[in-house]
This record gives sequence, structure tokens and C-alpha cells, in this order.
Amino acid sequence: MYSTFATPIRSEWTTNGHVNIGGYMNIFDQATDALREHVGLGRAYSAAMNCGVYVVEVHATLSRELCVGDEVRVGTLVLGVGSKRLHLFHSMLLSDGSTAATNELLAVHVKRATGRAAPLPEHAFHLLSDMAEMHAALPLPAEICGRITLGKSRPAEA
Repeated sequence: MYSTFATPIRSEWTTNGHVNIGGYMNIFDQATDALREHVGLGRAYSAAMNCGVYVVEVHATLSRELCVGDEVRVGTLVLGVGSKRLHLFHSMLLSDGSTAATNELLAVHVKRATGRAAPLPEHAFHLLSDMAEMHAALPLPAEICGRITLGKSRPAEA
């Protein structure tokens, strides 16, 4: 698992004394951004190439209440990579190693000028493919929903 992001819980992420759904998603979004930076798909790439990585599907589990001052880190598995898509899984962990939340997502590389999916640049595709190969040797987390895939999910035609 690739460690992507660590942070103390901030008050702006809380409602009624604990982290709200937006706070969890903010942390997971920052972890996704950290991975994008790591593989060369970050802000500089997006600005220069007028492309971006857009999250199009999300499955989250929230298993632990988090409060201001709690410290969390996010570990990321690259479950799969296609020519235009990424399948990622984030685990939000407390300092004792317990899982506070998970986030499985499907993201698409998009050319902003057309608003359409576009092939990942070769350097990023190879880095992500290498990560996916390494992560394939790890046990799959139980929280994986099994519905997010890189292939098209259409019902069989009659």
C-alpha cells in the first residue's frame, strides 16, 4: 500500500463534534491528489496539458468516528489501471493502525478541451501499472464493493 496523505483532523471538517461526510471525502480527495502528483498527473501537468483526472464513481465506508485532533494517514492501493481509467482504494488509518474509513473510486483521465476521456500519458500509465502489479500481491480489503470495475458495466443484452 502506498502512503499518500497524513493530517490531523481539522475543525472545519466537523459537525456536531465529529467529522462529517464532507470531511472524510476531503481527506480522501487530498490522498488522490497526492497520488496524482506522485505519478506526474498533478496540478502542473493539468495546467500544462489541459487534462485532468476526474472521479466518476465512489464507494465509501465510515467505520470510526473522528474528532478534532485525531491524526489519520491514508494508504492507497492501485487496484487497476486502463488506458484512460484508474481504480483506486484508500484506507484511512488511525495512529493505532485501525481503519477509520475506506474509499474506493473509479477515475477517468479527461482532456478538458473536449470533455472526453483521453489516454493516460505513457509515463503515468507505466508508473500506475507498476504500482497495480505490486499491489496485486497484497490481500484485498474486505470493504471493496465489487461493483467498481475498469470495464464497461452494461447488463447483458437479451
